[in-house]
Amino acid sequence: MLLAPVLMAMGACKGNETQESGSAGNASGTVSFRTPPRVVGSWCGGTDKAPHWTYVFGGDGQYVRRNASGQGDSGMARFDSAQLTLIVDGRPAISYPWSMYSDPTLGDLLYIDGFSYVRGKCS
Repeated sequence: MLLAPVLMAMGACKGNETQESGSAGNASGTVSFRTPPRVVGSWCGGTDKAPHWTYVFGGDGQYVRRNASGQGDSGMARFDSAQLTLIVDGRPAISYPWSMYSDPTLGDLLYIDGFSYVRGKCS
């Protein structure tokens, strides 16, 4: 079942959605390795032009991401005001814009680098 077309279409329709982005709940805007509570857990999504990705975020900032072929990485995820930075030992840090929306039908939608993700692991 491909959810990405539905999710990408939902990205353009933000009428009743609420948005959350930012550091892990601290008002100063400082960077933290704590994952925002609504982001903790598994997320499936990405683009239809490639296999979907599963991201798993722990509350302590650890993350794992894998595609259907088993390719991926793991390390630390740092969330700040609107930027997600993935840090893997021995590699340059990778940063993506992130945000979160609550859709009345689909529930929480996590956006990473413009791609939408729904709760759960990809099959």
